[in-house]
Amino acid sequence: MTNEETAKTLPDMVREISAKAACEYDEANKAIKVAKSRVRKIENYDKMAAKWFDSFVDSFIQEAVWDARHKQNTRIKNEQGEYNTTEKVSPITSKAVAKASVSAYFSLNIGGRSLGSLLGSELTVLAEQELLVAKGHSFNASLLNRLATIVPKTKTVSEAVSSKRMDSIALTVKSDLESEW
Repeated sequence: MTNEETAKTLPDMVREISAKAACEYDEANKAIKVAKSRVRKIENYDKMAAKWFDSFVDSFIQEAVWDARHKQNTRIKNEQGEYNTTEKVSPITSKAVAKASVSAYFSLNIGGRSLGSLLGSELTVLAEQELLVAKGHSFNASLLNRLATIVPKTKTVSEAVSSKRMDSIALTVKSDLESEW
């Protein structure tokens, strides 16, 4: 195992394994089953995940597979122009929606569960997951903004940016964001 692999957290490894399984299998349930099997084979898995944590890992794997599949499908549909790009109303930006939804926060879906049904012991772990997802979205947005300054409007990213340059850009964006986090 390399130093890079030993520095990864269990959620990082689960996300990576789940994304690979999502790409390898057309059927989501098969991808989830394979990802669960591969996660259990991670070196020192037993030390990294206590028995009570096992069901949480299963849920996280399922969520990571579905998330990876959703991202793939959304990307494909966006590229085909199938999604409308108008913004959704958000309780954060709409005072009327925020006022009407205050009591609805208990049914807010976080980590595949309603907020009102979460145990106190689950909150910190889910908060960390949500932060990881947010950081991923922040990286994607920063990378897209950076590429928008480089890629001509009539070319694709892969036409305009070499693999070596993409690696350099991604590392720069990651480094910039890590200093903010």
